Order: sequence, then structure tokens, then C-alpha cells
Amino acid sequence: MEADDLKVRHRAILAAHREQLDEDVQRGKPRISVEQFNVIRVDIQNFERECPDAAPRFDFRQVRLVPIGNQTKVELAPLRSHLARVIAALDVSMGSAPARPGTNVGFLSHAATDYDLANHLRLGLQQGAPGVEYFLASHRGHIPAGDSWCGPIFAHLRRADRFVILLTPASVGSRWVAFEAGAGWTGQPDHPLVVLCVGIEPKEVPTPFAELQLLLLDGVRGRDALLAAFERLGSRPPDDVEGFLAKARVLADACGIEGLREQGWTGERVADRFFAWAGPLDDLSDQPGVRLVKSELEALLEMLRCKGLAPAFVARDRLGSADGRQVFSVSPKGWKRAILGEEDRMVLVARST
Repeated sequence: MEADDLKVRHRAILAAHREQLDEDVQRGKPRISVEQFNVIRVDIQNFERECPDAAPRFDFRQVRLVPIGNQTKVELAPLRSHLARVIAALDVSMGSAPARPGTNVGFLSHAATDYDLANHLRLGLQQGAPGVEYFLASHRGHIPAGDSWCGPIFAHLRRADRFVILLTPASVGSRWVAFEAGAGWTGQPDHPLVVLCVGIEPKEVPTPFAELQLLLLDGVRGRDALLAAFERLGSRPPDDVEGFLAKARVLADACGIEGLREQGWTGERVADRFFAWAGPLDDLSDQPGVRLVKSELEALLEMLRCKGLAPAFVARDRLGSADGRQVFSVSPKGWKRAILGEEDRMVLVARST
């Protein structure tokens, strides 16, 4: 690989890290996990090994570890400053920022509650295609403060030469997502349109989405779908495809739970479940009840008490007369599970105190 090509590739990787750190700071997070730091550290060391004279080396003695509870965090400020210096040095050595033939603008359509998942995909796609940037309407800075939403969205739809539609339980009914997908479909025939489905089955995808080729990130074919998406969009796949896909699935679950609150549910997340006691429960299908492990049950009961509710287990045949609301484990995929007591006939309710 030519020296400039190496620099372009490493600049894209390091710039993606810098952007993520900037976002952490904007969200009031001055520290990162040791795991995130180690990913950045490896990429910095790879850059320094392959481009030894391109920029100042990072002095890892600046790294400050901060114990917080039973975790250890890393102060991000020295790392963030170093990445800024490296990117600036690379731009100078190459004469300017990497050239961008054509528009090289992607458009990633998603529901606002799916931001973390969409941003994970955006960073992966950009890292795999130096010089390509994906517009994300919910990403801080992509629509300047005070600007209308419609103007920047329309402008980027016109400029984009590749489109990603992220279909989830939260976005599949979104008019905005449908509109953006239509704009991508009516664009140039050589502009790829990729529909990624997460947390949703093909039978749940309505027309016109159902008429498009769907790439399902869930299930055993998820890896093949991810590779196909990156190939069609002109991006090199992540080095750790399995790890990238696993994180995408975790983020999808978390985003799905957050999205439930916007659908009119009264409930709270505890660990990896969303528990609700009010909302459109009749719209959900019933799945077999679940008996929680002791630690999870104790956390749920404590959460209900903090909400001013009195949790209790009552017999199913007394639910109609109980002065409380039944508590369910609710899934974004459209089902609910009763919380079982020691006997299957006993279910959890929450009563007003």
C-alpha cells in the first residue's frame, strides 16, 4: 500500500475515534472504559508502526486511570488532544484533508430512539471508507442549533450517493423513514440503497419496504448480511466482524427498550428488561410467564417501591379484583410476559400506596 493510502486509511480510523471522544465530552462523559481505551490504543500503535514519521508519538505515560466503584475508567482528555494533533499533522503532510471524489456522502435513515445503534453503524461504515461521511439527522452537529430539521435533511438527501435504511420496531412505522427511503429509491440507479433490519422479522415489514431486498442482522445469517451491506456501500468491513455485530445487537436491544417509553408505556428498565404496568398492553401478544432470578426480582421490586408502588404477588384468578396493575416484561418485538411468583398461578402486580 502506498504511503499516502496508508495515511488516508489511518486518518479515517483515528478521526472516527476522535469524533466519538468529542461526542462523549458533549454528553458530559470525561472518561471512557478501559475496553474502549484499548481499542484506540491498538489503532494508535498500528498507525505509529506503519507511519512512524507522520506525526508525534503518543506518550502513554499521560494516561490516567480513575477507579470508580468496581470499575476503572480512563481520562479521555490527553487521548483526545493527541488525536487532534495527529489528524492535523496528517492533513498537513498530505497537503489537505483526504480528497473526496464525487459527493461521497451517505445518508443513514433511522428513528431517533435508535441513535446509538445508528451511530455505531455510521462509525463502522466511515472507518471502512476513508473520505465518506454519513449524515445522521440525530447526530449532534449534523443539524446546527437553531436550524430547521427539514432543510438539512432535504439537502443531504439530494447530495447523498449511498443510503442506509435502519428498520427496527421503532422505525418501521416512521413516516420520516419511509420518506427518506423513497428519496433514496428514486435517486440514481448506481447509488446503493441498503435496508438493514434489526429486531424485526420479514413478515413484520410492510410495503413498500417489503418489496426491497432486506438484510437481517439477527439470526445465523447476520454476519453475511453485515458483510453484504458493507460491500454494497463500498466500505471495508470491520476487522472484528463478530464483535461489531455483537455490539450492534446489544445496542439494538437497548434502543428498543428506550423506544418503548415513546410509545405510551409506563415502566422502567431494569438490567436488560423493560417492565411495564400501564400502556397498550392489549396490543401485545402473550408469551409464557417468566420467573426472575433472585437478584433481578429484588431489583424490580426495589424499583417499584421507589416509584411509590407496593409490589405483591396475587393469584391469576383474583386479578380482576386486585387494586393494582399487573407488571409485565415487555419486548419491542411486540410481546409481553407475566412475572411469575413461586407458583405459576401467582403473578406480580403493583398497587398504589
